Amino acid sequence: APTAIKCAAMAVAMGIVALPVVFVLLQTGPTPALVRHETGIAETTLITLSDGTIATLGASTQIEILMSDDARTISLKSGAAFFDVLPDPSRPFSVEAGDLTATALGTEFDVRSNGGVFRVAVAEGRVAVAYPHVTADRPTRLMKRRTLNQGQEVAATTDEGLRVTRSVAARDVGAWRNHRLVYDGGTLGELVADANRYSERDIVLADSVHALADQTITASFDANYINRMLSMLELSYSIEIDASEPGILRLHAKDEASR
Repeated sequence: APTAIKCAAMAVAMGIVALPVVFVLLQTGPTPALVRHETGIAETTLITLSDGTIATLGASTQIEILMSDDARTISLKSGAAFFDVLPDPSRPFSVEAGDLTATALGTEFDVRSNGGVFRVAVAEGRVAVAYPHVTADRPTRLMKRRTLNQGQEVAATTDEGLRVTRSVAARDVGAWRNHRLVYDGGTLGELVADANRYSERDIVLADSVHALADQTITASFDANYINRMLSMLELSYSIEIDASEPGILRLHAKDEASR
């Protein structure tokens, strides 16, 4: 005990004091803020992002924007958005829609999320697209990648994965900005999802016509006249529109609607 007391006394005399170790976390900068934008039914709006990129949001569209010192990330929750990206090699510009990621390589491009289908189309420049590889109708951790050039489009779904790249007219990319809804290889399900973004009443596919949802179509419609679009569906398919329920337009097979 006397020896311990002497050692302590010597430590004090020599100025040796045991202090607790304190770790200090240095904050390198402010935490990036998440910015949200959304549009209403039949509304289209143009916004300028903090980096100078111009984004046009289609009807009933929701996006989240996260800007940091080394990345620019847009999350498209629903709807359609067209981007005129301001180049910045030090900060990649990416748009996420579901499991799809589209990274701009200096460009103008369109990303859509409609009816379970995610689409990217390039009006100018190039876009790198990534989507999980699908096996047995299930996404895996492996990624499939494509690079789209001007006038190219690719679509992806959760059960098919990334589809074959297709050629599109560059003038039709983001045509919805001028109230034109263009379908060249799109599906009836996508058309109905689009129509819902412009309609005050919910447009619903009855069970009797669900089989038509994946049927591809080639057509062009004016977004200002959604009822005219639905009338064209009645003429082209064995479909009848049932407006008997408040707030709902239900698309039935003709024989079922007549019962």
